[in-house]
Amino acid sequence: MKQININDNFLISLPFHFIKKKINVFFYNLIFFSILFLIFFTPGCSKNSTSGENTVIFNLQDTPKTIDPQLTTSTTGLQIDSICMEGLLRLGKKTGEIYPAGAKSWETGKNGKIWTFYLRKNAKWSNGDPVTANDYIFGLKRALSAQTGAQYAYMLFCIKNAEKYANGKIKDFNKIGIKALNKHTLQIILNRPVPYFEQILTFSITYPVNKTFYQKKRDKFGLNKKSLLYNGPYIIKKWIPNGKIVFKKNPHYWNSENIKINTLSCPMIRNYNTAANMYLNSELDITNLSGDQLPMFKNRKCLRKIPDSVWFLQFNTKNKYLRNTKIRRAIALAVNRTIFCKNIRKDGSIPAYSFVLPDINGGTVDGERVSFRERYSKPLFNENIKLARKLFSLGLKELGIKKLPTIRLLTSNNSDSRRDGQYIQEELHKNLGINIQLNPNTLQSRLQKTDRMDYEIVYRNWLPDYNDPNNFLDIWISNGPNSHTGWKNERYDKLIEKAAKTIDNNKRMLLLHKAEKLLMEKMPVAPLFFRTNNWAVRPDIKNLVIRGFGVQVSFIWAKLNN
Repeated sequence: MKQININDNFLISLPFHFIKKKINVFFYNLIFFSILFLIFFTPGCSKNSTSGENTVIFNLQDTPKTIDPQLTTSTTGLQIDSICMEGLLRLGKKTGEIYPAGAKSWETGKNGKIWTFYLRKNAKWSNGDPVTANDYIFGLKRALSAQTGAQYAYMLFCIKNAEKYANGKIKDFNKIGIKALNKHTLQIILNRPVPYFEQILTFSITYPVNKTFYQKKRDKFGLNKKSLLYNGPYIIKKWIPNGKIVFKKNPHYWNSENIKINTLSCPMIRNYNTAANMYLNSELDITNLSGDQLPMFKNRKCLRKIPDSVWFLQFNTKNKYLRNTKIRRAIALAVNRTIFCKNIRKDGSIPAYSFVLPDINGGTVDGERVSFRERYSKPLFNENIKLARKLFSLGLKELGIKKLPTIRLLTSNNSDSRRDGQYIQEELHKNLGINIQLNPNTLQSRLQKTDRMDYEIVYRNWLPDYNDPNNFLDIWISNGPNSHTGWKNERYDKLIEKAAKTIDNNKRMLLLHKAEKLLMEKMPVAPLFFRTNNWAVRPDIKNLVIRGFGVQVSFIWAKLNN
């Protein structure tokens, strides 16, 4: 074909309507290719990733110590369990909603103490075995067994005789308020009505366990992909420790046809900068962001902000210096939280002068639902350098010393925790003259050291398991399985115990408020901020649920809108 070179003279010699047509074609092409450029090359909100057809790449960040549903306590472990397992109930799309899961329906007796669950007859384990009421009973029995050592066992103490069984006062599990009425009907009897019991039943401590499978695995149960049997939407297809986990749809799941994403590929990228760059390069579809990355994602549709946890300093009160209340209070009052949130974290976090998160349910006032913080809005303490120095001086005098020795601060080893640790280190040295030695560890190592109280001060967070202030406060009772502070206070224990037995919700809230006030007076823990969790989410992932409590990310309703 002969090529024609169209130059300016050639255009001038053409009729006007022909020139106009050529110009229109040029501009149409220009607009078309500009749109293509915006779709494929706009950083941070690309519609397509390299993940492949119907696959989502979700950054898990860390390797869990275990995914045994009765033993796991880490955010990552709970997240993994929620992907491949389910309990009787699950959290819904909106805050406060509870959806049926392993149970297709349930009912409560008039006194609020007898709960009956009707299980799905088509629910199966990933090996094809039916999921029965006895599987739930075996899971609950494991959770309450002292031999298991489940840290969250206390959540089940509202069940009749459960605490006595856990403490060894009752040996016969048949005396516990848990029984199978038949293969697919489970009954649970409580000591008293519990307003948040449905939420407890969404938590992994209540998940069923196949007894036959468990007895084959024993000590290896929940440690790798072959040591767990799944009853949830996905199964673990591949697990590279400290590398990634790949989930595939579970063909035996009762609702498999409505699970729209076939594969979840989950790398464990701890460094926030690395993860953000991988997202921008379409190598991740969902990842958590720190404040340092937010400027890159400002005003983008892919950014989601969720208030989710309280971050605090936890003191080992068995330490001969930190057992002194004045020393602990001085440390708490010496850190400037406003600067911490605004200049260091820069992620929308809010300075914390109490322990319970702002949005946690506080019941109703005059028929209107309010948060716990709306009900009790007065700060329980404030930063005060002058008072901090006075308390510190008095504390040293009580201890009979002139200066504290170097104190170790245990943190995680991700970039955010290292940066935060440095700020705390600087504040305490500047304001109180305390020398702080930073001790960064992997998440798994930090959890282990915290559990065995191998620390002096630990920088950690508490992500609520259910939407009630009790979940923030009952963890600090004497010998509480999640406390690991060594702190004991008889008055605090009685307030929490009385609140647990109080049916009137307004009176219950007041008791919990008194407990929180006492906690902030004695300071076994010093709240620093309420974190706003920031997520970058591929825009064409629809119906993805991200929460501020319990399991953070739910793929149950998610789909790709390609």
